[in-house]
Amino acid sequence: MTANPLAVTFFDHHSARFKREQQLTLSELAELIEASTAERKDLLPWLKLARFGNLTTAKKSLRHDGNVIAVSGCEVDYDGEQISVDQAREMIERAGVEAVIYTSPSHTPDKPRFRVICRFSTELPPGRRAHMVARLNGLFSGKLADESFTLSQSYYYGHVIDTDGNPVAHKENGKGVEVIPTEYRVELIEGTPLDLCDELDRGARVKSTKTKHDGSSGKGFDGPMDLTEVVRRIATGEVLHNSVTAIAGYFAYRKINREAALAFIDAAFEAADTPHDERFEERRKDAHRCALDIYAKEEAKSDSPQSERSLDEWSAGMDPGPIKPRPWLLGNQFCRGYISSLFAAGGVGKSALRLLQLMSMALDRPLCGQHVFRRSRVLLISLEDNDDELRRRIQAVLVHYGIERSELEGWMWCSTPIGRKIALQDHNKRVVGDLEKSIREAIERRKPDIVALDPFIKLHSLEENDSGDMNFVCDLLMKIATESDIAVDISHHVHKGQIAPGDADAGRGSSGIRDAGRLIYTLTVMSETEAKSFNISPDERFSYVRLDSAKVNIASRATAATWFRIIGVDVGNGTPEYPAGDTVQVAEPWTPPDAWSDLSNPTLNGILDAIDAGCVDKDNHPTGERFSNAPAATDRAVWPVVLKFAPDKSEAQCRTIIHAWLRSGLLFVKPYDSPSQRRKRNGLYVDNAKRPGTYATEAASLDDFD
Repeated sequence: MTANPLAVTFFDHHSARFKREQQLTLSELAELIEASTAERKDLLPWLKLARFGNLTTAKKSLRHDGNVIAVSGCEVDYDGEQISVDQAREMIERAGVEAVIYTSPSHTPDKPRFRVICRFSTELPPGRRAHMVARLNGLFSGKLADESFTLSQSYYYGHVIDTDGNPVAHKENGKGVEVIPTEYRVELIEGTPLDLCDELDRGARVKSTKTKHDGSSGKGFDGPMDLTEVVRRIATGEVLHNSVTAIAGYFAYRKINREAALAFIDAAFEAADTPHDERFEERRKDAHRCALDIYAKEEAKSDSPQSERSLDEWSAGMDPGPIKPRPWLLGNQFCRGYISSLFAAGGVGKSALRLLQLMSMALDRPLCGQHVFRRSRVLLISLEDNDDELRRRIQAVLVHYGIERSELEGWMWCSTPIGRKIALQDHNKRVVGDLEKSIREAIERRKPDIVALDPFIKLHSLEENDSGDMNFVCDLLMKIATESDIAVDISHHVHKGQIAPGDADAGRGSSGIRDAGRLIYTLTVMSETEAKSFNISPDERFSYVRLDSAKVNIASRATAATWFRIIGVDVGNGTPEYPAGDTVQVAEPWTPPDAWSDLSNPTLNGILDAIDAGCVDKDNHPTGERFSNAPAATDRAVWPVVLKFAPDKSEAQCRTIIHAWLRSGLLFVKPYDSPSQRRKRNGLYVDNAKRPGTYATEAASLDDFD
């Protein structure tokens, strides 16, 4: 008996959304199978002698042919009810093959059913498995179930028991499930790993289904397929088009994502002995185009509702293995598989900001000041600006940031299908517009990571205040995001009246728009109060905008605003008729001035000296009064003392400094005898031990870092 462990993948449910891989010897696996029980067959776990990747089907299943990385053995099923377990054991022992036999949940002694597991001496490529199954099938005179040849086929293991712990078989009898007392057997057979038993090739039997020249069964994409033969025909170039069609159809019919099909086709091409020259690459590209066309046709067929759909529930107690992080693209703004939205009033600069963010991703440069997780392909669909205006906007960004247009080649695509709709009303019915199909086709061609649609109101012709209508539109967008695994972004106008930064209800129309988005932000103009605190003139404040998180369900919500300045950029397109050319809005990151910037320790101590000396009159003579931080203070107001030493600071920034000193205890309040009031009043004093540059201050600063 081989003592070396082999890779075994376990699934807790047929949906196979989660997997757990373990290294076990064949004897350890036999013990596990014998010890596993459940009250029903569907509660038993699944096993597979293979390692799987992380590619999922449309239903999020990890268990499919395109996701098999390597096979460590094979498992086959016998349901013919003629060969007994003892006879099977005898045949396998006579052949000298190392194996485990265990009865299936529907086995009874008079109608035997069982599975056989055989290990390999080493992991093999997935394409070798069918050959190994054919060796076993030969031992059983070709009577193994056809699904035994399916590369990713997995099987229940363990046995069903009744309330007393006795093994039972569950069988359908036309009226329900019949519970029959039975036996449960697990047989461990010593021998040689199956891949080393070359003598079995003489009697090897492939599955009974006859295949066509392309490797398929001839019964459509739903039938079985000899994938090994198809790979061989692609590699040799014998029947290229039909073989690619067969693979794509096989994968698409089973809802396996297209990336898996393309990876499988690429692997077949890499196995070819022909030179990997320009013609080779052209044939590979043709194969990809053919495969994507098949996927589109199969998806069109699958639009009809299914009569039965499983919940695909999974056990929270089963280890899912490494959990993938969310596929963020830019900051906490855009994420694949989710809808994001920017709520803003007209003319604020939302199109300018979104364009800067999109170009940041396409160029892999943080032009917008936000982190670019990966260089991303962008598809920008403008339903308001025409081609010329969109080109002006892009040119303005390129000019302002000194970027060559060629750097966007292959990474950013634009479209202006003005007037076309993704959803519309037809005889009082909601229908999908032709724009939806065009967007999906563009996604197939360009493979973007994000599709940005601007603005949302031009995307449909339904009633904006009707929740059902808006849910219909947003469901279409969500399907595009999840099925294509891309980020979808929509720019949306706000309702009439003033809005507060970060208000998730600011968007106009039904709340269904807000509810569909997972990443919603608002863009608002700088308020009068903010302009005053930042020392910005009232006329200039409209050029400054703040970005605030309003609804961020998949990340922690930002507590501070992100600021941008909207500037005009000359795009240099003057002509004799229009010599001035165009000036176009461009967004650039902007950081509010720091109250403490450019203040040295001598300056700060000068301010403190003046505060500690107390109030003075216009001739700079002491009045005997102390300064106050009270909001209503006038002659004794302390903030003008800061302004005297730092004239570039705003009142708000001066007050920020005073408040910080009060919190730290550097400034403190105590009563004094007021000469003008002839009574006790509260005034400000300085704790000299806490002055900037003193040992106590430095020690306190160091303590902050402990």
